[in-house]
Amino acid sequence: MELPLKTVFAFCAAQDGLLRELFAARGGVGEAELFAMAQRHGGAEPGPAGVVERLRRFRLIEERPGETLVLELTRAARDFLSFLLAEHDLETPELMRAHLAELRERGSGLAAAALAGDGDRVALEMERLDRALEELRAHAWTTYRALLATAADLRANRHRRTAHQRFLRINDLWGHYLIPLRRLLEPDGEADAAFLGLEAQLRQAAGLFRLDGRLHAALTVTAARLARVRKDGSRLFDDAYGEILPLYDRFRRLDQVERGAVLLLDRLERSGVGALRLERRLPIASVTFQPLPSDADQLGRLVAILGYVPSPPPPLAPPEWRRPPLVLSPERVWARLAADLPLADLMDWVLAAWPEAPLDLTLAVFGELRGDPRLTVRPAGARRRYRHRESVLEAAPLIVEVAA
Repeated sequence: MELPLKTVFAFCAAQDGLLRELFAARGGVGEAELFAMAQRHGGAEPGPAGVVERLRRFRLIEERPGETLVLELTRAARDFLSFLLAEHDLETPELMRAHLAELRERGSGLAAAALAGDGDRVALEMERLDRALEELRAHAWTTYRALLATAADLRANRHRRTAHQRFLRINDLWGHYLIPLRRLLEPDGEADAAFLGLEAQLRQAAGLFRLDGRLHAALTVTAARLARVRKDGSRLFDDAYGEILPLYDRFRRLDQVERGAVLLLDRLERSGVGALRLERRLPIASVTFQPLPSDADQLGRLVAILGYVPSPPPPLAPPEWRRPPLVLSPERVWARLAADLPLADLMDWVLAAWPEAPLDLTLAVFGELRGDPRLTVRPAGARRRYRHRESVLEAAPLIVEVAA
C-alpha cells in the first residue's frame, strides 16, 4: 500500500528525537521502553499509543525475529536515517563482489536479449541493470563515508583508547577492507574486467538497436551510469586509502613504542634498574674546561676574518632542472590523441607522445584516457613491460577507439 509522503514526513519531523533514539538503539527496544520513549519525546497528540501505532503503520518499526516484545527500525528506515544523519556501517568487500556478479549476470541477459532482437526484454534487463549499478554506487559511497568516519574517530580518540587499541582497529580496516578493495579495483582486476565486459555488451546492444530511438537513448543513459560508477569507485577508494594509510603507519609506530615501554617497565619491576646495564648502553657525560683565548689568538682570528674573501655560492640546481615543468592540459592531450586514433596500445602511445613527462604525469594521462567515456578501451592481450626512463611499468596492452 502506498504511503502518503506528506503525512509520513510531517510525522518524522515531529518525532525527530524519538527516531534518533531508535536509530541509536542497535539492539532494538522493548515495547514498554518504546512507549516511555514516545512519552518522553511526544506531545499531547497523538499520545504514546498513537505514536507507536503510526510507527507501525508507516512501516518504520517492526518486531525483531524471534522476539515478539522487542521492536527495531525496519531496514529501509535505518538506511534512510543513515543517509540523512551521515552515519554509515562498513560494508564488506564480499558484498561488492556480489554486486559485480549481479552486473555480469545482468549484462549477459542484456546481450542475449539484444542478439534475439527482443526490445521488451532489453528494456526490462536495462531497468535491472540500472538498479544494480546504482546499488553498487551507493555501496561504494556508504563504505567510503564509513571509512572516513572511522578514521576521524580514531584520529580524535574521543573514547580514550590506548595506542594498541587504536592500532587493532586501524589494522582491521586495513586487512579486511582496504587490501581486499585494492585487489578488486586494481587495473585488470575483477571490477575492471566486469566493467569492461559490461561496456562492450552495452555498446553491442546500442549498435543492434540504433534505429530504435527509445532503446538507444536508454542504453546511452545506462552506459553513462556505468562510467560514473567506475569513476566514483576509483576516486573514493583513492581518497579513503589516502586517509587510512598515514593513520596505519602512525598507530603502528605508537603501538611498537607502547609495547616496548610495557616490556621495559615489566623488566624493571622484576629485575631492577641494574639489569638494564645503562652504563654500557648510554655514554657518560663529561666536562672539559678550556681557558679563555690569549690576545695573540684573538688577533690572529681577527686578521683571518678581515682577509676573508667569500666564494660565489653554488647554483641551487643543475642546469637541466631549471627547465619549466611539463604541463599537459586535457585539451592538449585530446588534440594529440584525436590525430592518432585508433591506438593499438595506449601505454605505448603515451610514452612515445611525451617521453620527457615524469612518471606521475604519465600515469595520470594513462588513467584519465583509460576511463574517458568518449573512448572505447579494451584489452589486447597478456600483460607486458614498458620502459620509462629508469622505471619499468607492467600492464596489459589496451586498444583505444572512439566510442560509438
